[in-house]
Amino acid sequence: FFFIIFSYGSNGTGEYVLGAHLEEGETTAEFFVLGGDPSVLSVDIVSSIENGVKKPVDDIQYEVHEEYMDLATYYRNYVTESEYFPVVGMNTVQEQNLYFEALDRALGEQAVIMEDMITMYLGDPRYAMIVYDVPFEAGEEKTVEVRYLTYGTMDRRETQEPTYTYNYFLQPAARWKGFKNLSVMITPPDDYPFVIESTLPMERLDDGTYSGEFETLPEEDLRFVLYENEEITAMDRAKGTLSNYQYPIYFIGTLLLSFLVLGVLTMILKKIIIKFINKRKEENR
Repeated sequence: FFFIIFSYGSNGTGEYVLGAHLEEGETTAEFFVLGGDPSVLSVDIVSSIENGVKKPVDDIQYEVHEEYMDLATYYRNYVTESEYFPVVGMNTVQEQNLYFEALDRALGEQAVIMEDMITMYLGDPRYAMIVYDVPFEAGEEKTVEVRYLTYGTMDRRETQEPTYTYNYFLQPAARWKGFKNLSVMITPPDDYPFVIESTLPMERLDDGTYSGEFETLPEEDLRFVLYENEEITAMDRAKGTLSNYQYPIYFIGTLLLSFLVLGVLTMILKKIIIKFINKRKEENR
C-alpha cells in the first residue's frame, strides 16, 4: 500500500483530487486524515491496467474501513514496517524526534504528505547519529571518549588549492543539567596546517596545534576552515579565478590567437599579392 497524510487546508474548493495507482498485487491504500472525518474521503476507481493496456473499470468492488488512531502511533507503526524509509528506525527518542521533525517540516509546506517528502527532509541536512548507553552508579565518574572518521567539505570557488571546512555540534550539550570547562584541540594535517576561519577563538601553539579553552558552553557550534597558508591572499584568489576559468580563458585565448595568426597570414598574403601585381606591372612596361 502507499502512504498519504492529509493535513489542514484545501485547494480553494474545499476538496482535494489525488491521482494514485496500486502496483500489481497491491490491494490496500491507506489515508490518514488529521483532525477530520475519514468519511469525507470518496474513492473513484476509473481504470485498470492489464498487460500494459489501460482499461475502464465499471464492476470492481472495494471496501472502506475506518479506524481512529493517533498520529504518533500510526506514524511510528508505518515507519517501522515500511521498506521505503532509511535503515534508521524510530527505536529511540532521538530517532523519533528526527522523524517527527521531518513530518513537521513537510506539513508546514504541504497539505498532502507522501513518503518521498518525509525521506527528503530526513536527508536534509544529513546527520550520523551514534546511540550508546553509559551506565552510572551513584557518585561515580566516567570518561566517555568517541572517535570517528569524517571528511571536510572541499571548496575551490575562490582559490586554486581547496579549503576544507569541518563542523562539530556543541549545542546538544545545552540540554545537559550542567556544562563547564570545554577544551578544544585541533591538530591539522601537514598539507593544510592552518586554521584560517573558526567560529570559536583558537590559539595556534608552537607545535602547530590549535587550542581553545571555554569556561562554559559556547553559544555557537564549532566550525573551522583549514588551508595550506595562514590566509587567503589576493594572489591566491587570482590563481583561483584563473584556475576556475581556465577552460573559458583557454578557449578565448585560442580563439584570439587564431584570429591573430589569421590576421598575420592575411597581411603576408596581401603583401605577396601586391608585390606580384607590381612585378607584373614592371614587366608590362
